[in-house]
Amino acid sequence: MKKILLSILLFGCAAGLQAQVKPFMTEERVTLTKQPRQGAACYKNLLFQFRNANPLIEIYDLKQQKRIQQIELEPEPVIHCNNVNFGKKKFDKKDKFPLLYVSSERDQRIITYRVTESNGKYAVQKVQTIYLPNSDEASYYYTNLIVNGKDNKLWITGYTRHSWNKADNGNQLRYVQFELPDVKEGDVTLDYKNCVSEFCLPFRVATQGAIFYKGKLCQAFGCKQDETNFIIINSKTGKVEKEYSIGGAGITEEPEGTIVYKNKLLVVFVTGNIYYVSDFLEK
Repeated sequence: MKKILLSILLFGCAAGLQAQVKPFMTEERVTLTKQPRQGAACYKNLLFQFRNANPLIEIYDLKQQKRIQQIELEPEPVIHCNNVNFGKKKFDKKDKFPLLYVSSERDQRIITYRVTESNGKYAVQKVQTIYLPNSDEASYYYTNLIVNGKDNKLWITGYTRHSWNKADNGNQLRYVQFELPDVKEGDVTLDYKNCVSEFCLPFRVATQGAIFYKGKLCQAFGCKQDETNFIIINSKTGKVEKEYSIGGAGITEEPEGTIVYKNKLLVVFVTGNIYYVSDFLEK
């Protein structure tokens, strides 16, 4: 009898560890599209949710937890909008929003957008293209941005080998810091020789959404439940200070965008569920 009770207790504990936490919000019940979600960025109460191929942006009011608008852009060959960040500077001092930066993971570009609002309607205008160093020349693949708007810096993260899902041939995660180009310069090409600093970390599967917050690089990884995690990196030392298991919290979905809302880190998942990082399982 004792063995049976112990088995039941252990099973209950294991089940409890795998019980999925409840999301802060879900986009699924209010969205009008089935396009795959990718990067997202938050400014005050508004969430700008980008989709896989970029012509579509949905805007959500996080306070009211509702979708308020959809923006359809002219077709833009931005492949896999893996990460999106707001900066600090504005295109015009009268603008309500700072500049918005979008990574094109597969073709070494960053698109800079100006966000405008008129009579409650939002629009975006491409104002700059930032071209990254050539992948083969710089050994830098599947790159994505992390904007440090406060210090006017731009982190580029990617892999040292041409693979996002295999650790073959010494593949590592690479983080390189540049000065953030001024939008007034127009289209620019970054030169790897001008990097401010860089460091590498051990390989992790699939870079996902990232944000610079309180001096830290905060980033999600992985696709499958057994490999999804979230790390917080000290940008000065290049050391991982905190690590969370996403799958260990019972979340089976793929993480996508990382945002800060009301001074708390959250992650948007491919299903449209949004979870607090504090709900993940800290390692």
